[in-house]
Amino acid sequence: MPQILEKGKGLIRVHAGVATLEDGEEIDLAYTINGSPVVEFEDRTTIYWTWEELIRQAMKLKNS
Repeated sequence: MPQILEKGKGLIRVHAGVATLEDGEEIDLAYTINGSPVVEFEDRTTIYWTWEELIRQAMKLKNS
């Protein structure tokens, strides 16, 4: 399951780009040093996944 990074905690990441959501909010796209995806919203909420979690979710979506 994706996790929310606690306020004040750090996460080493590499910036990959910026995306604009349908409501106009810009989100920062990044990845950790092991390649796991990270999304940071304008309010600084940061969500991250492991590749295993992301693959499990993709399999559930595919099989639904």
